[in-house]
Amino acid sequence: MLTITSPHNTTLKLIRSLSEKRHRQEAGLFVAEGRQVLERARQEGWEPDYLLTTTHAEPWGKAALMKRYREDRPADLCFARGTFNSHPYVMGAMQVFLERLQSGPVREMYADLDATWNRRAGELNQRLREAGLPVQVANLSTVWSVFYTQPSRYNWMLQFYLREQGLLLSWVGTGRLIFSLNYTQSDFDAVCDRFVAAAAAMQVDGWWWQGAALTDKGIRRGVLREMLLKRLSGDGNRDAGR
Repeated sequence: MLTITSPHNTTLKLIRSLSEKRHRQEAGLFVAEGRQVLERARQEGWEPDYLLTTTHAEPWGKAALMKRYREDRPADLCFARGTFNSHPYVMGAMQVFLERLQSGPVREMYADLDATWNRRAGELNQRLREAGLPVQVANLSTVWSVFYTQPSRYNWMLQFYLREQGLLLSWVGTGRLIFSLNYTQSDFDAVCDRFVAAAAAMQVDGWWWQGAALTDKGIRRGVLREMLLKRLSGDGNRDAGR
């Protein structure tokens, strides 16, 4: 077994690169995480090219207690925070953070912070409007949320187009971007290029088509109707039991 101690290890770099579609296509590899996925793959006759684990890979509890979703509702996640909020390592790291926060370079980083990120949000919104794309962003400093300017049942699919461009949204609401404070203008311009490219690709693929009867209210009612029909017909229970 090879022990990796450096973040610059070639194997580790390869695996990290597989988060992008083009690297997966070039290498013919993809990343799957979790013991259950590994066991299932082996049952199907698949063997991993690389198997990575941490130095102290020990179970933290019974799987049933640690599971964050239900089998019949996999999208109904339980978000948990604060598990290690009083751990000595966490307290020590926070002390170092608070001390560094008072240093000159970090204080300079916070200078004109809101003005800088408000301007950048305006720049991206302007580019989206000029491209005729029904997407905008709203920001609270470096925390950004994505919203849409026209009704569509498929707005949620933008996250996959962004993922193809190397941008990952969180699962909160319509999507969230959180920038680190050390982003340069060139870094941000690259994000804008990818964001606009992702939205343009989604528009070209037809997911933002418009119709006279397409309204937010109509979409909500249609989805609710389909959910009720599925539940009342019993198809959902039969699918969950298979």
